Amino acid sequence: MSLSSSAVVSLASLEDHSRVSEAMITGDYSDCYTSLPSSIAQTFPFSSGNPRIEETRGVMRLFSNDDVSGLPDGRKPSLVCSWVPNHMTCADFCQFCASLLHLILEREVSRTDGMEDQYSILISFDSQDSTDSFHQHLNGRQVNSLEEDNCCVLFIVDIQFTGYSGSLDTQPSPASTTEQPSCPVCLEKLD
Repeated sequence: MSLSSSAVVSLASLEDHSRVSEAMITGDYSDCYTSLPSSIAQTFPFSSGNPRIEETRGVMRLFSNDDVSGLPDGRKPSLVCSWVPNHMTCADFCQFCASLLHLILEREVSRTDGMEDQYSILISFDSQDSTDSFHQHLNGRQVNSLEEDNCCVLFIVDIQFTGYSGSLDTQPSPASTTEQPSCPVCLEKLD
């Protein structure tokens, strides 16, 4: 699977979070990618999927959260909730953003390389207004009353795939799974 820097992930749902297929790749973010100064965007390596079965690796470029003037120009209807603590399950996260859950089209859970105690959730939305609303309501909000952690929501500039390990064809071949019929009386294999 070879992807150019202009390809961006349209995020997979939680049920399919371990597999990113070519059907999920949409959009051309190359204009944002090349026109942004490095001070505006942050870069993070990530991986997604079960490393024992199949794993997709890549690099996320995200708009920096340092912009005090409001929402960044050139943003797209996808963002990442980064630095979600490991003890917070996906169900806990859905409960955390329950009032805005109906706006989400797809979610993808990914690990940020080098950060063992947290993960990120990439999210795509039905419209830019939905994305902006999600960002404004949850960015900087306290995750729960028992912790000091705050939700960090960043807009996605670009996602580049750098590697894939695993099998594209995980189903066994039909020839190896067909069983020869047997006689209903004596249970011998029929040729």
